[in-house]
Amino acid sequence: MASSTIVLIELLMVFGAVIAFGVWQLRSVRRSQAEDRARDAAAQGARSRSGVTHSSQDDDQPT
Repeated sequence: MASSTIVLIELLMVFGAVIAFGVWQLRSVRRSQAEDRARDAAAQGARSRSGVTHSSQDDDQPT
C-alpha cells in the first residue's frame, strides 16, 4: 500500500473515533438530563400531594 493510503486510513480512524466519542457523550448527557427531569417531576408531584410548596429558585442558591 502507498504511504498516502495508510495516512488516509489512519486519519479516518482517528476522526471516526472522535466522532463516536462525541456521539456517545451527547447520548449520555441527554439520558442524564432526562433522568434529572423525571426525578424533579416525581419530587414535584410528591411535594404537591403532601401540600409542601417549594420554589425552584431555592435549589440554585448555596446553603
